[in-house]
Amino acid sequence: MPGSSHPPPSPAGRGRGWGLGTPNEKPPAHPIPATQGPSRFTRSGINPARPEPAEACPEHRRRGAPNLAEAPATAYPSPVTSPATTPAVLFVCLGNICRSPLAEAAFRHRAHEAGLAHHADSAGTGDWHVGRPPDPRAVTEAARHGLDITPYRARQVTPADFTRFTHILALDAQNLADLQALAPPDATAQLALLLDVVPGMTGQPVADPYWGDAADFMRTWEEVDAAARALVGVLGG
Repeated sequence: MPGSSHPPPSPAGRGRGWGLGTPNEKPPAHPIPATQGPSRFTRSGINPARPEPAEACPEHRRRGAPNLAEAPATAYPSPVTSPATTPAVLFVCLGNICRSPLAEAAFRHRAHEAGLAHHADSAGTGDWHVGRPPDPRAVTEAARHGLDITPYRARQVTPADFTRFTHILALDAQNLADLQALAPPDATAQLALLLDVVPGMTGQPVADPYWGDAADFMRTWEEVDAAARALVGVLGG
């Protein structure tokens, strides 16, 4: 969707917290400091420039990042395991307006159903949509399942995320490679592809609906919901 359809970045940050609660409830402020305006942490390091307009940077496009080490396509991390502490899961796609907000919403919903104490959030490896709400089509798809993601606001992955979350789950292999390249030396989070937790879908990306229609967003939901169910089973076990 054109970036011009979105309101300007909100100084209030993401507009939601993380933890156990009803999926539609607006939780208290997020304990992780919200990004104030465009983040300066990019896939290729510190970028003092403001992000390019969202119109020029849809989810399917990528700026050159010559310093990133590409991970081999077959080098997937170990399967997700249950942490000794309350699981804190970060879902990551490129822009944090389509796939990862839906993945976060699905996981919150399924964890709440199962009574699983948890922390959840989503972010993007890119900074083009920081402060913007989810794509309206993602909002519509979530609403079909009784979930309200309108308070969500896009943010970019930060170095602190690699120690504040127990799991960081990428929605495709390229974002996983970006995360592996961005991880600081003291990173403690498990990195994996989201669909690695779904039997028979190891190594597969979550379908990107950005250039699609309502049917594509339905497919994305089906995939992230299947992953959410499986993930709750792993983390609650």
